Amino acid sequence: MKIKYKIAGIFSLTSFLIIGFIGGFLYFLFANNIEKQFRERLLERAIIAAEVLLEKDNFSPVKYERVKARFLQTLPEENVYYIETENGNIDYGGLPADIIDKSSIESSLSKKYEFYQIGDLKFCSLYYEDNEGDFIILISAKNTEGIAELYFLQKALLIIILISLLIIAGVSLLFAKQILKPINRMILKVEEISGSNLQLRLNEGKGKDEISRLAKNFNRMLSRIESTFFTQKNFIQNASHELRTPLTVILGEAEFALKSSALSPDDRLAFQKVYQQADHLRELLNSLLHLSEIKNPGPSSEYKLLRIDEVIQKTVIKINQTFPSGVIHLEYKNIEDLNENSFVVPGNDLWLEIAFTNILDNALKYSNNEPVKVLLEDKPATVCINIEDQGIGIQPQDLSKIFSPFHRGNNAKSRKGYGIGLALTENIIKIHKGSIEVTSIMKKGSNVIIELPKDLKS
Repeated sequence: MKIKYKIAGIFSLTSFLIIGFIGGFLYFLFANNIEKQFRERLLERAIIAAEVLLEKDNFSPVKYERVKARFLQTLPEENVYYIETENGNIDYGGLPADIIDKSSIESSLSKKYEFYQIGDLKFCSLYYEDNEGDFIILISAKNTEGIAELYFLQKALLIIILISLLIIAGVSLLFAKQILKPINRMILKVEEISGSNLQLRLNEGKGKDEISRLAKNFNRMLSRIESTFFTQKNFIQNASHELRTPLTVILGEAEFALKSSALSPDDRLAFQKVYQQADHLRELLNSLLHLSEIKNPGPSSEYKLLRIDEVIQKTVIKINQTFPSGVIHLEYKNIEDLNENSFVVPGNDLWLEIAFTNILDNALKYSNNEPVKVLLEDKPATVCINIEDQGIGIQPQDLSKIFSPFHRGNNAKSRKGYGIGLALTENIIKIHKGSIEVTSIMKKGSNVIIELPKDLKS
């Protein structure tokens, strides 16, 4: 996940939790206030009921009518029950069993009134002392208006929270994009930097914030890398020139001497060894130079579109010159679906030819003249090259080290080689943003699977 989405997500989630907490707190306060108001109305209704039915003899006609009018203003689903008490004993006779909460009703004897709830019905139990006796007025009603108000508040808060979340998410994303804009510019600039243009630098700006410090430190690191890189490059070029000149002389003199018929058998054997070792050193030097070039490639924009099948066909022709008795079968998977755009990838044909040459050379070298199969498959996003031999195989302990420079398996040391070919091949595949995988079974053969992307930007 991109950082801008993480920032926007964290900010939105934090805001959502804060708004949700505030909304929940407001809902709690509002619900408590509605409950408090309804209880006050229940208590008022209980007092009015007591005055209307128990104190009517003490009221004047005008006052009684006024109290009675108030009594007629009932609550939703209101019911009034009169319970006689004597010496603390409560007569529950005549009360429906499903509305009785004895502990709450009995508590009203000492507290004067008590509230309780059964289902949606709310109750007020009022202890009322009268000259004709003591009574408990039990009144029940449903807070229909309060429930409707709370439901409306729930919907309003939910809509407000959702709208706020959408607004905050949008603003957070814009805010994150704005913050990360300098970093994105740095990323684009860094992607332009390669071994061929190490002189490029990031814009450090004029600020003193963390991004400016990052750019300055990165530029300092680039300067050190550039210095080290060119020192190494100059050394390799100079060493190559200084070594190739005497090697050419040694090879030429040894070859000239071997043409002489005046050499004794011992002298001829000595010159043959000199020629072989000098040739070995020349090949090793060329491999090291190739490895150095591949590890420091130019930008991928220098690549061109290639047909991998054509590159492999050229490689097979060259390999057959080295191994005339070797047999390489080139096969195509799903051949009926292929067209002129199949097997096309961006890359450097010379480097890829070197990579395929190294693999096919090893396959034939260690296969004892057994056929080698190359299977090409054109996938939607990649081109897959499967090279399978029937050779001596690779020992399990060597399989994880085959791409290390100068490493050679114990069962391969009897054959000519330098241990650089596969390291060079892996680097070539990597700079083409591809993958290479090797599996092997001892005395049955090895399988090399290479996948190259059709788009280096993907």
